[in-house]
Amino acid sequence: MSMFDAYTTTEAVEIKRQFLGAPKKDFLRNAGLVPNVAKRHVGRHRRYDESALKLLDDMINAKAVAAETARTIGERIQLAIDYQLGTDAHVGREMGVSRELVRQWRTGIAIPRDTAKLAATLKVPEAWLVHGGEENLPADSHIGVRVGNESMRYRTILREQTEALLDGAQKGGATADIQAFIEAKIRSDARLMQIARRAGGRWQLNPLARHDDVFVFAPWQPIHEHGLTKRYWSDDVEALIAAKMASGKTVYAIARELKHECEANGWKYPTRLALYKRISTMRERIVKFGVDLNDVVAMACATFCMKTSTENSL
Repeated sequence: MSMFDAYTTTEAVEIKRQFLGAPKKDFLRNAGLVPNVAKRHVGRHRRYDESALKLLDDMINAKAVAAETARTIGERIQLAIDYQLGTDAHVGREMGVSRELVRQWRTGIAIPRDTAKLAATLKVPEAWLVHGGEENLPADSHIGVRVGNESMRYRTILREQTEALLDGAQKGGATADIQAFIEAKIRSDARLMQIARRAGGRWQLNPLARHDDVFVFAPWQPIHEHGLTKRYWSDDVEALIAAKMASGKTVYAIARELKHECEANGWKYPTRLALYKRISTMRERIVKFGVDLNDVVAMACATFCMKTSTENSL
């Protein structure tokens, strides 16, 4: 999962359009995503052309390669702004300078003095901004992340590497310690760091693991719900829906319990809720995007660091 992923194809295409700097007007037709017909289509868009979507992904990935090999600070500033989906004016406001000066930085006419502040504004490592090089991009950096089939290829490679790591790890260790071990390796090993960054996340042990799903892909940047459905019911009902969906019960049982508890609490029952479709969509998203385990990993790393510190003091 990365900044380019979204719960709908339309949202993802719009993010990619902004990143590529393409004009919004007639973008879908010019990119070949929808038929280029004389009469403008009214209503919901037709299904996007798969070959055009792949071409769009190829353009994103080509730009990711450019970010890893950019030779000048001006090129890297331009790419960093693109990855923020920002503009010269946005950066200028944050830096307290004019957008014209930012343009001069991008084009190589001028060199920024406060590179630390500029790097913080662009959310990139200062070492990469000044010197470039993949070795200066950490595993959780959004710079150079791949999309589409390329991203899935790196996920597959990373899973194989993660499984190899566990084969060499101490058997019978606590789950938290094993997760911390994986996280530490990914952040310190140059090859794993590169693969995880390009994949947009890392593999972790699934806390709800069965025999066939020992691992789950944990993205660096989780996708958040847009919340459009919440206009039909309250936050309390939304929290109840989420809790019931996580229970693993059947759709019928969830709907029955949901209606009963809404009536008991005096809440409006969400009649517009398509529960079966929502549960199916949730399962598809877990397969496609994984889940966010940042809190679990942070806790595991804290435990691992405390344990290491205690052992070193003995």
